[in-house]
Amino acid sequence: SGLLQQCLTELGDLCLANSGSHSEGLPPQAHLDKAGKAWRGSVDAVFSTLDALDTWEPLYRTFLASEAAQGSWARQQQAGGKSAQPTVDPTLNPQLPGLLVEAKGLLPCLLAAATLGKLAKYTLARDRKKRLSVALMAGPLWRTPLALDLAHPTRLCDYALYTPSPATLFAGALPFGDPLRLSAAAVVSALEHLGRVLVGQGEGLRALPLLAVLEGLAGGHCLDPKLTLKARLLRGDAL
Repeated sequence: SGLLQQCLTELGDLCLANSGSHSEGLPPQAHLDKAGKAWRGSVDAVFSTLDALDTWEPLYRTFLASEAAQGSWARQQQAGGKSAQPTVDPTLNPQLPGLLVEAKGLLPCLLAAATLGKLAKYTLARDRKKRLSVALMAGPLWRTPLALDLAHPTRLCDYALYTPSPATLFAGALPFGDPLRLSAAAVVSALEHLGRVLVGQGEGLRALPLLAVLEGLAGGHCLDPKLTLKARLLRGDAL
């Protein structure tokens, strides 16, 4: 599924690149439609299912009901901690990012999150409700690197003031070794757009971790003061 995900992502990127011209005798919108179809297939490949964009909530609940999650709750109860049973909204469950990265791996999760950002930005510009749904689906995927280190907060509200460094964000190994597979530019572009979608539609709390990751990458890896300032301003708007 990893190779299929990568191939479909690159196919969508190629269609996007062709959307600025009438290549193959097709109008630009036809290329965007082809890009959206390929990107949707890429996300489906990660979760080994069809139409993941339309069924992501029950899909996430399946992860939370897995044996790994149940075992984690049992260990917490035995240790005297509070049980983190699934919430009504699975994206708010602090265990979900860890379960996703354990089951799928960090790079596929990040690639899927970046792909969801492209879908929202380029193919769902006129569908406000669907853009929000895609941004909500991407939230736990963007939090997967934060689940790799216990030093990071688990509560969304704690990201109002917390900014991870690139070194701690990816457990010391930046996933941008092959920019054709996953580039820092694609990641920060998706983070910024999805963060704006969430803030603009009244979901500022859910946007905080995304904007914290965006600021950490912008200032610590991309060394882009303008993008760092944008992330800080967006975080201010989210509060």
